Amino acid sequence: MKKLNGFTLIELLVVIAIIAILAAILFPVFAQARDKARGATCQSNLKQLTLAFMMYAQDYDETLAPMWGLNNCKSDAADAAPGCAPIPGSQPGVYTGTTWGGYWPDFIYPYIKAGKARAAAGAAATKNRGVFTCPTVDSFIQDISIGWGGNGWGTTGYGINQGYMHNDPIFPEDNSCGWACSRGDTLAAITHPSESIELGEGYVGIGPYYNGGYDLAKNAASELTAYPASGAYPAGYSANRPIEQSLQSDINNIVFGTETEDGTNCNGIGGYCHDRVFRVHAKSANYGFVDGHVKSFRATTMKMWTAASE
Repeated sequence: MKKLNGFTLIELLVVIAIIAILAAILFPVFAQARDKARGATCQSNLKQLTLAFMMYAQDYDETLAPMWGLNNCKSDAADAAPGCAPIPGSQPGVYTGTTWGGYWPDFIYPYIKAGKARAAAGAAATKNRGVFTCPTVDSFIQDISIGWGGNGWGTTGYGINQGYMHNDPIFPEDNSCGWACSRGDTLAAITHPSESIELGEGYVGIGPYYNGGYDLAKNAASELTAYPASGAYPAGYSANRPIEQSLQSDINNIVFGTETEDGTNCNGIGGYCHDRVFRVHAKSANYGFVDGHVKSFRATTMKMWTAASE
């Protein structure tokens, strides 16, 4: 009788066990490599956006693109109908689809010409955001702005610096033109461009601004409450003091949430005093600076959110 050669059951189980062990070791490595690739793409996107801001500034007397701009506005109290409305016949913002004006992606779009959040006002998100969203969050971020005049800023995965730190906002907003107008800052006013955040990972606007208000006089007092004296830091602004960071359990609620990562909730401030940043790369986030360079940080400091404070 001819003897048949083959593996025994024990040998097969040993081989399967070895394969399972190798898979358990290698799969996390593959996941880390994939996240590294996404992080590199994210940094590349931010680099393109910061360069677009620089080109915009060169075309507009060294003034950077604002957070948003409004059309057909009436701001004078003597106006019969103060406020803002779409200009009849005007096209929606080329990226966001906003009808009453545009957000910063719309202003720098001529220098990018890639991606689109909405094809038209009120339309569904196109899911073709181009360089305006990090690939790590592109598949699951929600359009939290839906219903707000048909704009699509909620499908933007990067945000402009709105940080109100030490009464020195890099992109100021106020009520001087009737409703939350925005002005781009001038390059001459930014005394440390290599340390001043211009863009970062998050929805269309990021950075702490106390009580969510546009009145800087209020924010001066709120800053003292949000950041009481602690250790080597006095109350309020201190250049190297770390900024409160947003709780990351649900990044779709970061922009309107008040919860902080360490649970202080900014010591009683009810507004958005935390950084409102997506930290999805091994608990770090990528930032583009005014001078055009891009870098990843786990935490940021107060000085990084200001234009001229030392």
